[in-house]
Amino acid sequence: MSKRREAALLAYIAFVGILDTSVMIPTIAAYAKSLGASEFEAGLIAGMYSYIALAASVAAGIVVDLIGRKRALVIGLLWDSVAVALYSLARTPLHLAVLRGLHALGGSLVYPAAYARAAGGGEPNIPRLSLALAATAIAVAVGITLGGVGAHVIGFKPLYLMVSIMLLTGTIAALALPSTSQESFGRENVRNLREVLQGLRRAGFLVALGSYTILTAYIGLGVVTGGLATALLRDGLAGSEREASRIAGEVLGVMVIASSLVILALGRAYQPGRGMLLLAASSILGSLAILAYIALGPTPLYIALAVIGGGLSLGSLILASTILVISAPPESRGTAVGVQQVFNIIGAGVGAALGGLASEYVGVTGVIVLAGLAGIAASLGPLTSLRIQGLRA
Repeated sequence: MSKRREAALLAYIAFVGILDTSVMIPTIAAYAKSLGASEFEAGLIAGMYSYIALAASVAAGIVVDLIGRKRALVIGLLWDSVAVALYSLARTPLHLAVLRGLHALGGSLVYPAAYARAAGGGEPNIPRLSLALAATAIAVAVGITLGGVGAHVIGFKPLYLMVSIMLLTGTIAALALPSTSQESFGRENVRNLREVLQGLRRAGFLVALGSYTILTAYIGLGVVTGGLATALLRDGLAGSEREASRIAGEVLGVMVIASSLVILALGRAYQPGRGMLLLAASSILGSLAILAYIALGPTPLYIALAVIGGGLSLGSLILASTILVISAPPESRGTAVGVQQVFNIIGAGVGAALGGLASEYVGVTGVIVLAGLAGIAASLGPLTSLRIQGLRA
């Protein structure tokens, strides 16, 4: 198989692998309520995926390294396909809560397997990795839009069946991937588990920096998702909850798409060593554009700057974090990405809570300043990595 075809398959797998969770963002709480859940129960069910994924991510990463990336992708995507199809058969909120937990187990395998496979088995393949990351970013924007529109047009159950079929096509794409030497991991599990953990320990500082970077970056993103809409209402910049949600959704959607373009461009431009400086500088520049609200206020010029700056900062930080964690030895890359996934989830949750507080007490200015400062703080991760001798990413 040509390298280009394999890269395209991995990009499609990365796209489908996050599309299902993205579709659930605007739909799952409402679906839970349609099954009889209270508002509180619907919120718990919506969060169930994150709770289980948080607990399972590191173990899933280890499994990826033990059984191989291709096997993990096939198992994870097929598992997700079945779980999402079963959503349509749920009859009570409890059924749906259980399925959310099962869905999270499969999804926890897909994330580290996709990026570890995209990184390759030797020196990390940054252009191929950036293509998979960009596909993931696009899937978030597409999935949220598809979920909102699809649930309205065709209903929850047909929408989930459609997503299940797409996951099944991802499983077929994973089966089409060529087998590599990485797939031999796991034949001697005890010895290989030791090797996985030893490799993670050797790369511990880089993995820690990558985890810090994604944690802080997603705190910033969570601040916006959790606080912007309500802050717009508080400051009188939106006339209703629906208008505030529309504005916040449009800003976030365009920003995420912009981040995918940034990931592609910087992934191709990346060079070991100085590449981290470029990523850090891009993030700081984007964060300063976000903070321009202090001088410009809610003007059309600022909205354009915020979308571009947010995309530049988010894309730079996602790429920097992932390059840092896949600097782990090949036999430990799935585990390293699993660790990253834990901090990704924590950051989004913490950021959403902080965004709500900032919205309540300070309004739009507080939300934007907090998000911009988080982007600058996250840039310390790639900047600090420059001090590590022999960095190869």
